[in-house]
Amino acid sequence: MVKVADTDILDWAGFLSEKEGIFAEPTSAAAFAGLARLIRLGRLGVGADVLVPVTGSGLKAAIA
Repeated sequence: MVKVADTDILDWAGFLSEKEGIFAEPTSAAAFAGLARLIRLGRLGVGADVLVPVTGSGLKAAIA
């Protein structure tokens, strides 16, 4: 478990939408922000198998 900033979550929501075509709500984007942080902290190695479920549509939340 890692802590991530709200700005990181919104950045990931935007990235997923723009680059991957996934309109994720912030709670789902938080998992990607956490994954990125784990990689930066060296807790997750390159080539590790990871599953990040996107369980909520961005239609549920207003993302600026």
